[in-house]
Amino acid sequence: MPERFSERCLSIDLEVHPKTRKILSIGAYRQEPESTLYLADKQVRSGIGKLDLFASGTEFLLGHNLLLFDRAHLQAIAPNLELLQHPCIDTLWLNPLAFPKNPYHKLVKHYQDPSILGDQRNNPEQDAQLTVQVLCDQQQAFQNDTEKDLLDIFHGLTASGTGTTGFDAFFEFVRKDTRPSVESTRRK
Repeated sequence: MPERFSERCLSIDLEVHPKTRKILSIGAYRQEPESTLYLADKQVRSGIGKLDLFASGTEFLLGHNLLLFDRAHLQAIAPNLELLQHPCIDTLWLNPLAFPKNPYHKLVKHYQDPSILGDQRNNPEQDAQLTVQVLCDQQQAFQNDTEKDLLDIFHGLTASGTGTTGFDAFFEFVRKDTRPSVESTRRK
């Protein structure tokens, strides 16, 4: 059993043209074995099958704003991708729970800091890696800084609807226990 839940995930990030909604590039990252995949321009459509091969052996699809953005765009151009069947985990949704004192939930892209590297565009490969780090930070915050009753409530509420299998598995991993019933979390 891995010590970090992220080792079971394929992290993806898409860069999409704001007007045409066309996918400009896709970055993917996995920790086990550690590797990245980058598709840009014409490779996006012609090489989309590589993404499924790259996802082989992973159990979960991970992203920052995955549920309302990346997954929908992927599904629009390649609805038969096997990785779209993976349960999803969205770090954007977990951030307010893991870090309630930090109102800023955007993915912090230090590689874009002009004082460090000059003006650099979005890099989906690096963003996919950053998302894995965010999930690791969230796991650590839940395990070390969150009261047990509150963690039970988070698990019960985030895993009680449709499409929440990924959140359920994540909180099972963190809590080392199955999802509590919604009724039991209401009593806490």
